Amino acid sequence: MGTAYADTAATHSIAGETLYHVLKKQETTFSTGSLTVFLADGSKLEREVNTTCVKISLGGRTLPRKLVAIPGAKNNNTLLGMDFLESSEIVLNVKRKTWFFDDQPKRQFHFLEQFQKSGDAVKSNVSQTAIPLTVN
Repeated sequence: MGTAYADTAATHSIAGETLYHVLKKQETTFSTGSLTVFLADGSKLEREVNTTCVKISLGGRTLPRKLVAIPGAKNNNTLLGMDFLESSEIVLNVKRKTWFFDDQPKRQFHFLEQFQKSGDAVKSNVSQTAIPLTVN
């Protein structure tokens, strides 16, 4: 089990350094390409990327989704971008510090601040929300 950050400012879901190394060790197949990355300061970079499809488990569901990895990136976190949040129909409730699937609004998961008490939890961090997940 690992942690990813739901990032409403990211258009793509990114495999962080640790997850990328785990996937490579498992001999996951990646496709190579390039992606224009827009940074928080407004600058942009053209980066070589590797993409793969993985099964992400969270909230009692297993969701097949595409992840982008940036070879050579150091100390970056796994980000679940708007592509993931929209296609998974995840709703973030910042005021209540919970998240839920749109088709089950009564089944809410707390932010990661309460992760020790709950296996399905989320942590609020400015524009990012940490979600515990399993990637297969």
